[in-house]
Amino acid sequence: MITSFVPAASAGPVPVPVPVPVSVSGRGLTQAHVHEGRNRQRQSRRRCSLATARMDIAVAAAAASTSRAAPPSAMLFVSRALNLAVLSGAMLYKVPQVARIVRARSADGISTTTYVFETLGLSIYALYALRSGFPFGTFGECVLIAAQNSIILGLMSVYKADFRKRTFAAMLAIFAVLLSVLATPALVPLSGLTVLQGCSAVMTNGSRVPQILLNHRNRGTGQLAPTTMLLQVAGNAARLVTTLVQLGDWVTLATTLASLTINSLLLAQVFIYRPRKT
Repeated sequence: MITSFVPAASAGPVPVPVPVPVSVSGRGLTQAHVHEGRNRQRQSRRRCSLATARMDIAVAAAAASTSRAAPPSAMLFVSRALNLAVLSGAMLYKVPQVARIVRARSADGISTTTYVFETLGLSIYALYALRSGFPFGTFGECVLIAAQNSIILGLMSVYKADFRKRTFAAMLAIFAVLLSVLATPALVPLSGLTVLQGCSAVMTNGSRVPQILLNHRNRGTGQLAPTTMLLQVAGNAARLVTTLVQLGDWVTLATTLASLTINSLLLAQVFIYRPRKT
């Protein structure tokens, strides 16, 4: 007894040939054997067709996912330009505030609590973004602003009686230890840092509440620099766009939206309580 192979025609991958028994004497076997061979061929073609269809669906899904993930080139260009603008502005962001404190030799009307918690929140977010692999352009201003806040806190330790130099030095030491721990993946996993970032976002924006209450109680904004507040609101608005286009990270998006809202309120107070010309 010998066997011959009958290949099945298909537009997809070539199916495995199914042997059809043929007798040596040339006489066919029973009708049941013939039907069995044909059924095997049909099943082989069906399996190949299903495999081809699944492959086509997978390729189409991957292409659709890629097209959704990639923002339009024009929007990406705008987002990167805004990143550059935000970073450039952040370099001089707190300079008007520093100049105002030095010129007046006073830090009256500026909440120490606001600056302490804002600096801590910005530092935590910078670590979160760094460990999440975000481009530096999408969070670099946090590093620059935190550094400038440290300078302002140093000036406040000189010009404010309720914030001494020893307190400032102790605060810096605590910040250094805490940030070193958070930067170590073996001690704090990224999932834990994500939760902490959400808490720090509440802390950062909540830290501005004492400043808002102080402004309302004094019916003025003291040495709070209007230019700094204006740059802050503009930076928040730009960062909202870059987060939507480049990151799509809901933690960053919620944080930026909350910051934009509360900083707009502070900016409104600057204009509401500005000194009236007589």
